[in-house]
Amino acid sequence: MTGVPPLRVQIFDAIRREQVVLSLLAGVVGAVISFAVFRRLGPVLITSAASLVSAWWALGVMGASGETINLLNAALPVLVLVIALTDGMHLMIAVLRRREEGAHPHRAGAHAIRSLGRACMLTSLTTAIGFASLAVSDIEVIRRFGLVFAGAVGLTFLAVITVVPLLGSAFLRRTPSGSAALQGAGLARPFELAARAVVGRSRLVTALGTALTVGMAAVSLQMVPDNRLTEAVPHDHAAARTLERLEAVFGGSVETSILVEFEDEQAGLDAMVAVEERLAEEPFATGSLSIVDVLRSLPGGDEPRATALELLPATATRSLLRRDLGRALIRFRVPDEGAAVAEPGYARIQDGLRAVEAAHPGVRLHLTGTGYVARTNVNVIIEDFALGLWVAGLTIVFVLAAAFRSLRLGLLSVIPNAFPLAVAGSVLAGLGLELQVSSVLAFTVCLGIAVDDTIHLVSRYRAERLRGRPPEEAAVRAVTAVGRALVITTLVLVGGWGMLLLSEVPTTQLFGVIGLVGLTAALVGDLILLPAMLVAFDPDRRSGATARS
Repeated sequence: MTGVPPLRVQIFDAIRREQVVLSLLAGVVGAVISFAVFRRLGPVLITSAASLVSAWWALGVMGASGETINLLNAALPVLVLVIALTDGMHLMIAVLRRREEGAHPHRAGAHAIRSLGRACMLTSLTTAIGFASLAVSDIEVIRRFGLVFAGAVGLTFLAVITVVPLLGSAFLRRTPSGSAALQGAGLARPFELAARAVVGRSRLVTALGTALTVGMAAVSLQMVPDNRLTEAVPHDHAAARTLERLEAVFGGSVETSILVEFEDEQAGLDAMVAVEERLAEEPFATGSLSIVDVLRSLPGGDEPRATALELLPATATRSLLRRDLGRALIRFRVPDEGAAVAEPGYARIQDGLRAVEAAHPGVRLHLTGTGYVARTNVNVIIEDFALGLWVAGLTIVFVLAAAFRSLRLGLLSVIPNAFPLAVAGSVLAGLGLELQVSSVLAFTVCLGIAVDDTIHLVSRYRAERLRGRPPEEAAVRAVTAVGRALVITTLVLVGGWGMLLLSEVPTTQLFGVIGLVGLTAALVGDLILLPAMLVAFDPDRRSGATARS
């Protein structure tokens, strides 16, 4: 047994099994990385608790809104889990540092909220904006996905900003040990040296980074939307294997139809004869069947006549002809091919239908069927995601400009945050892959997370500049202070996101690959390209001066 319903059943059976397993694995990986950072069980349990609460609330949002699990939102709990863990680690590091300085637990928790609450709120806001931008879509499922995910991100912020300081104040009673592991003293010097090398060549790094981003973006824009019926189906599943056999034996596995609307039955039959003649010459279509073929099977039916329809009982022809409605169907099959083959094939069929309509007044022909409609809708979905990315990018620029009270800082965030998207897109194009729903969704998530790192670094840079430090020194101090946390949180994200590679659903695996590439590139963009641009475009930059600690 094969076809759309069995394929859907197997896809969602796999998603149902994986949702719990992958979430648990992501949580375990995050906890292991947290333990390697904190070297204590308490901070690990506290940050893990915040992540679990966030994921639970995210599922609660889906349930309360009546949202059902589908291919778009299946990864939501895993993503919320790792996003919450990264923000939780930022807060926990701030709490532990204050505790090491001898602060009371309550004061340490309050300090974490005061020092990082605004940055965490901004990161959650920009991530939520990235998903809320999908509300511009004309497709209901996309709008609902964007709004539900935006709501889940907002609840994630509330969970992290309350759970981590609260539990930290209640249970971290003694002064933490293992300060070297937390502070990363061994890594401070390499971060400082790397930052000085970057800011010392800020204009060169800015020029090269911008050119590279623009070049890779140009490569990425060459990709076109694509989808196949079996793109989300594990290839070793029975329905997928059967579909491959059906494709090989019958020349096509995707059923497509042409709806024929007519006022005069004979005119409708004549038009169907013309359509079938064109389909017989079309290499993309095979196995056409209509009421014309039934009439031709009757004695003397070489020239189908409307009067012969009286010989056929309506119950026997109902799936091909509705005389009472003036409608008929022509069924045929097409191969489950990508856009390079399918789009020209469907275009030729559409051109042929327009020509037949012109030659047969009063007859209207409409190309339809599960495969054709799905391909058309998926293309619309991908275009909506792309539009959402543009809307989100522009909105985030204005939000950052308002938050930092500087249009310059808002504009400077564009290239570093476009860099990971350009890298991921160029990798996708280099692998010969086309745009799918899962890949464009991964771009949206990468944008939201990349902006998070940007906000933390720009916030620290701005604070250093407000203390009167020159641009070069402010950038070095920002990278040295924030860089370690960004590397740690990126490791958590990569570790959690990497669990998606274990999925048996191909689209989920693709989502994971793009996410890993994008997250790694986002770290590079924020630790190398962003500091260089902050210094190069700072109005008070001291040209040729090298900052001294």
